[in-house]
Amino acid sequence: MRQGFQWDEKKSAENARKHGISFEEAEALWADPLALTVPVDSLEHGEVRWYKVGTAKGKVWRAVCTNRGDEVRLISCHRANLKYKKAYEDDD
Repeated sequence: MRQGFQWDEKKSAENARKHGISFEEAEALWADPLALTVPVDSLEHGEVRWYKVGTAKGKVWRAVCTNRGDEVRLISCHRANLKYKKAYEDDD
């Protein structure tokens, strides 16, 4: 885990098993110069969340994130659905 990111290790392993990407691999989204940051219109989890949409492992992914102090907390990451993939591809 690089400085600036945090996550639950068990959740990262489960995410890798279910979706094919660990949270460590998902950090690559922040290195994508074309990545999008999209606000989430909900406080249902009691915190502000947002999506990071970008490429890693040759595919477009959507990570669900929140800020914890000065760090980004990764909550989940999965392949971007058509809506977010199109937004990513149309934005470049």
